[in-house]
Amino acid sequence: MATSAKSKPATPKAAAKPAAAKATAALPTALLPELLSKMQAGVIVLELSQTASKKTLNVAYANAMALKKTGLKDSFEPGVGLSKLFPNFEKRGITDLLLDALENGKSVSFEDIAYKPKVLQIESAITYRATPLAKQYLILVVENMTELKMIEEELMITAADLETARLEAERQAAIVRNMHVGCFVLKLESGNNKKEGGLFFDYANPAVGTMLDLSLNSIIGKRFADILPDLADKSMDLLVAVLKKGRTSNFEDITYRKDKLEIAQAVNYRAFKLGADRVGVLCEDITRARKMQELMEKQHD
Repeated sequence: MATSAKSKPATPKAAAKPAAAKATAALPTALLPELLSKMQAGVIVLELSQTASKKTLNVAYANAMALKKTGLKDSFEPGVGLSKLFPNFEKRGITDLLLDALENGKSVSFEDIAYKPKVLQIESAITYRATPLAKQYLILVVENMTELKMIEEELMITAADLETARLEAERQAAIVRNMHVGCFVLKLESGNNKKEGGLFFDYANPAVGTMLDLSLNSIIGKRFADILPDLADKSMDLLVAVLKKGRTSNFEDITYRKDKLEIAQAVNYRAFKLGADRVGVLCEDITRARKMQELMEKQHD
């Protein structure tokens, strides 16, 4: 009896793998104009036009934001030459820059800054980034940077003014520091009593140290009446009046030798108000002039 071969069970087929989903889906071409028109970035498309002797760029498309940012809303017509729409580009060599970028397939960025006539003030500042597309087109992304550029320019001017002011202050400080006339500044400090308040040395140039025999390092921040008690006693009321009324006043301080027969030193002081709480004092040694004057008076007698 013939034995029949046992049939093997059919091997189930593996389920077909679903096709991998694409990372991105193509945007329907019909939606591109609407998408570009609603973008916040300005977009301009330039198309290469070429003859046997010359290459030019025409503006094939500009979205609403590009027209707004560049101020071309009323004058734009698709297909118009770039040099006609932006004559400044031709003058500045930007057209050649764009043609070179298109030929070499490289992106470039540039700025177009216009100034108000007869005034060194920015009227508009537009930045462009050009990206080549298929050797035939350039995509320009447009940003209006006028406000930022104006702020930047103001900051630069401010920085320049500050530097000028700093150099001028240094120059003036050098003049005061090196002049032969003494100069010191007294600052009014308030206090609960006379010992705490009063006039204190805030600045003194080297001529003061030489003229009044003072160590400058030891007097700054010290009370005027403690450093020069005799002079303070003679001039305090006058200096306070200068502070209160803002009037310039002159006075002299003459000291004699122990025998009181000859002038030891004569100094002329000129006090004036500085700011709200300071008195500036210029002092000049007039000893020789006063001695000569005294000698002439004695001879006349």
